[in-house]
Amino acid sequence: MGTIAGLFPPGTDLCQIPSGTPPSGQVPNFDDPGLKAVTISISVVLTTITVVISLGRLHANLRKPSWTDWDLLVFVLLAMVLNIAVTVVMIICKPIPNASHAVLVVKYFRHIWDMPLCWINGQFEQEALNSLSLFFSKTATLMLFRRIFAISRAMNIAIWIGTVFCFATYASSIVITSYYSAPHFGSTWDQVVAEIYGPSVFLLYWSIAQGSASTLLDVYIFILPLPVLAGLHLSTKRKIQIIAIFCVGLLGVAAGIISLVYRVKATQKSVSDATYNAGIPLLNNLVEMDIAVIICSAPAFTNFLRASVLDSRFFYVSPGEVGTG
Repeated sequence: MGTIAGLFPPGTDLCQIPSGTPPSGQVPNFDDPGLKAVTISISVVLTTITVVISLGRLHANLRKPSWTDWDLLVFVLLAMVLNIAVTVVMIICKPIPNASHAVLVVKYFRHIWDMPLCWINGQFEQEALNSLSLFFSKTATLMLFRRIFAISRAMNIAIWIGTVFCFATYASSIVITSYYSAPHFGSTWDQVVAEIYGPSVFLLYWSIAQGSASTLLDVYIFILPLPVLAGLHLSTKRKIQIIAIFCVGLLGVAAGIISLVYRVKATQKSVSDATYNAGIPLLNNLVEMDIAVIICSAPAFTNFLRASVLDSRFFYVSPGEVGTG
């Protein structure tokens, strides 16, 4: 197993060589920011919303403790913490071995021909962390369904099936990605990356299989409560609330589909834009995580707003104040 530097004559400056061949009519541009601004904006905004809603859920639970709800709360908080970790790893910084400084991981989210070859160092790996976060966030949503639809035996069975499928999908992803994406005893990160036609090819096709299973799970979770909700007689206000939650859930499904599309594109030799096609799925995975946590925290967060914000002294208007100028 060789290193990337070993593929070139001694003394070659890899920072002057693009990592890929640009399409006809384009030239490498190492100053192109790629998806940096979009990734940072979406990550910060969504993660902030997720943290606020999750903490609001925690506050609502502490005001009126329900011991039967603590397992769900733990999953929500773990998902929130892992989402923050994914965001930090993605957009803040990540040290490179033997380097004198840290780099923004998001800088890799660009076309491969706009990235110098010296940036390829094997540290662009966070799939295992993503899988762990996705497991907790989606399982938390299924646990919420189990609370709401506890009286339905068929729904409970369907929820358990979804939970087992969720565990199998992301646990297997963590094991396989950790094994193939990390250097084994006696090897280095550079050597792992240099194996362009080795295990990395298997990982590309595995990512499609895992992405397909993840998207199928998203669709499953989205349609799971529909049969029960269709048979309920709800007020117009409740219907609007449910429609709003499902619109948010639909964003998560769309993010999963987009992620799968770019995983497939990464296997196409004619495209040969691995970094760009890897950056978009990572960003969409973060969207999936945040959407799942927002959905399973939304009901309790609504109660928090009603009890602690709208009924607070800041919003309260006494009868004597009505009509005064």
